[in-house]
Amino acid sequence: MRTPDTYTNQEFYHKMYEDSDISKEDLVILTCAIFIASIGLNMNSQATIIGAMLISPLMSPILAIGTALAIYDQELLKRAVKTLGIEVLLSVLVASIYFYFSPISYASQEIINRTAPTLWDALIALFGGTAGIIGARKKTINNIVPGVAIATALMPPICTVGYGIASKNLSYATGAGYLFIINAFFIILTTYAGVKALRMPSRQKVEAEPRLTKHKRIFYIGLTALILLPSVISAKSLVQKSILDASVKNFATEELTHATIIKQSIDEKDKILRFTIAGNDYTDAHIDQLQNDLKHYGLSGYELKITQIAELSQLSGKQFEDYISSIIESHQNANTQAENSEETSDYAKINATIQKMDETVITDVASATGYLNDEEIELVVIQTKNDLTKDYQEKLTKQIQKKYPQIAKVYYVTEKNE
Repeated sequence: MRTPDTYTNQEFYHKMYEDSDISKEDLVILTCAIFIASIGLNMNSQATIIGAMLISPLMSPILAIGTALAIYDQELLKRAVKTLGIEVLLSVLVASIYFYFSPISYASQEIINRTAPTLWDALIALFGGTAGIIGARKKTINNIVPGVAIATALMPPICTVGYGIASKNLSYATGAGYLFIINAFFIILTTYAGVKALRMPSRQKVEAEPRLTKHKRIFYIGLTALILLPSVISAKSLVQKSILDASVKNFATEELTHATIIKQSIDEKDKILRFTIAGNDYTDAHIDQLQNDLKHYGLSGYELKITQIAELSQLSGKQFEDYISSIIESHQNANTQAENSEETSDYAKINATIQKMDETVITDVASATGYLNDEEIELVVIQTKNDLTKDYQEKLTKQIQKKYPQIAKVYYVTEKNE
């Protein structure tokens, strides 16, 4: 039963019809929302992004599309689709221009969050759309529609598409585009169902001609399944990753209790667990035992790799010499085995560049990670043909650290002539 604060069907139809059009004012508001959302994504500011969602006019044509499908109104449908198309194209264009000229080019966490939609995003859009159509039927000002705008987040994914285009990152652009499609589609779907469920008695039906043919309902059901399928697959992957992360966390907490873990990573493709820890307390036998214990944490099939970083400030003269020698030896073995990991490749590029600074003197360069005064540091060991003067070492060190500020220490060793 209709209450005084809700629209009649005819009033609601006229409201949807008016909101489905696009005006100059809407374009200005949309442009402002795009810039606000893009800046928020760029600066990783959630509050700024929420502000953009609240002022964005994207919700109106989406609700109008759902209404048009429910009442079989082709004229309203064409009008709303045209408006939504213009708004989406403008949003992508403006966001692409902003990110192209933005001095901050890296992907913030807020951007990354919009690139891998899952089933939960579809559920948010589904429930949000249900609340949205109820809120849209109310005459009085309420917080339902703004809440739906925040929950379903239509503006950030479009701006992330712009970031993907500007940065030439196809995976980001397609992932964010898919998130927008999920949100828009399920809001349309719930609007369709809501308008059907909340319609007034037949004597108050909206008379809208011409109507869409009923056989297209089968098409919409198939389209729903098709759109939902990738998000279900993505959700499955997310659940599996969450279980894996929890298993690795339990392993680290219980088995590496006395270790200071500096860095850890999971290579799901090659099934490798990597831990970088401070100190040299773990023997090969101990590491082999830890490898066997992986099965107790649901990590059978994974290979454990532990990198132990020396505390440089606690090494004696002889220990320090041995440590530097081990870096050179490990580097030479890595070259022999031609390891192709991304990390090794990055180190190889740095080493090659440093060696070219003076190839007449430098015979080898090895990069490594050290642990000094409770801080992880990057260091470089340079092997030379002859002993270098202190002044030349200082000059070369400054040159290296100017090009690679992350390198905290540079050590020099003379090549041994046997």
